[in-house]
Amino acid sequence: MARVGAERAATPPRFVGRAVVALATDPDLLRLSGGVYKVGELARRYGFTDLDGSQPEPFRMPEGFDKPMLPVETARSEASGALPDSL
Repeated sequence: MARVGAERAATPPRFVGRAVVALATDPDLLRLSGGVYKVGELARRYGFTDLDGSQPEPFRMPEGFDKPMLPVETARSEASGALPDSL
């Protein structure tokens, strides 16, 4: 059954588990210390696959999500009129 919508964008849990095992069994793990890694990148580095034998692409933010967020105070002031006083 093909995955659709948000499910297609999600990383399968067993694929993530295989990344954890690959990292845990890497004798040179300290060289990766302090880094942030995408599961798809780790799959290519260590050669593991998902249950169906595929190596899903590393997650990438959809276009438009790279815009800076509003500062907290600006967001609060813009939302203040839309929220009830009890909040």
